[in-house]
Amino acid sequence: MTVDPERLARLCLLSVPGLGPARVRWLVGDGACSTAWERLCSGRRPSGPAPRRALDTWDELVVAARRIVPADVARRLDDTNAIVLQPGDVAWPFANDPEPPTALIVRGDPSLVDRRPSVAIVGTRRPTGLGRAIAADLGRDLAEAGVVVVSGLALGVDVAAHRGALDVGGPTVAVVATGVDRPYPVSHAEVWEQVAHAGAIVSEAGFGVGPSRWRFPARNRIIAALADVVVVVESQLRGGALSTASEALDRGVTVAAVPGSVRSPASDGTNALLVDGAAPVRGSGDVLDLLALSGGGIRDRTTTAPLDLLDAEVARGGCSVDVLVALHGGAPADALAEVSRRLGDGRWVRSGSIIELGAHA
Repeated sequence: MTVDPERLARLCLLSVPGLGPARVRWLVGDGACSTAWERLCSGRRPSGPAPRRALDTWDELVVAARRIVPADVARRLDDTNAIVLQPGDVAWPFANDPEPPTALIVRGDPSLVDRRPSVAIVGTRRPTGLGRAIAADLGRDLAEAGVVVVSGLALGVDVAAHRGALDVGGPTVAVVATGVDRPYPVSHAEVWEQVAHAGAIVSEAGFGVGPSRWRFPARNRIIAALADVVVVVESQLRGGALSTASEALDRGVTVAAVPGSVRSPASDGTNALLVDGAAPVRGSGDVLDLLALSGGGIRDRTTTAPLDLLDAEVARGGCSVDVLVALHGGAPADALAEVSRRLGDGRWVRSGSIIELGAHA
């Protein structure tokens, strides 16, 4: 597989250990990533204000970059059946994001990255048994309704949500903090492969990049950016799940939380979110309602649109799932099920985040 120079340069930059999003933006500036890569390998510092400690570690970054062989990186991309998404691609979901990644490495189905509707299910790495079960139930029920389940494939709530989606063969996207070829934790190697096969694993880290503490909060912004709704199942008062909720609020994404016992430290964070105005989630029905509301207002569920009107709307040039849910007028779960049926029988097809008429319409 041939990789164009700009895309390969992005991947090489992201494969340098210690080169995070802020430093990459500093290197690239308003120019091309291929120019930034050449500058780094030659040891020429870019002009402009440098991120914190970037100059202190400049020599280390140059040495690390010179160890990377672009041809080897291209072969690794081919070996893992991964692709590099970058700004301007049809499936690029960060066009209006305040802090977009330089690129996104995708192993699996790239169409899932920008597919809607999508829900992020996040929470503590040390959930209660009930929290783990709720995450799995939400993942399963939402995936069964055709919703893309997004999470971080971490211990606890994250992996439970992914496994719930996998149980019904539903779409799921894992946003990881290491390279897509570097399962972490190692105990998740098997479910990692299952997600890559049935859904997609995505990362802004390059091949071979291992876990670093700063990469986990950095990836939370990507989880939030890929979701229409973020659901926090269980969380202490401090943790990655609340970081993801904060990133979601910064992007205008709906945040919801599962209520928990006031005596459980695992629910301190979620209960605090509810006090601050997060939507309560008692089950998947509440999440589907939030998806419908985020698509354009409260639905009148006393009537539903004739189903041929849905075909007519799609035939006008395609439309989003949110618009179809609104036009359907019934319960969101029923609307999403109808969309899934029409995609399944070929009447409709997906083109990025837009539904269009298929060959069997």
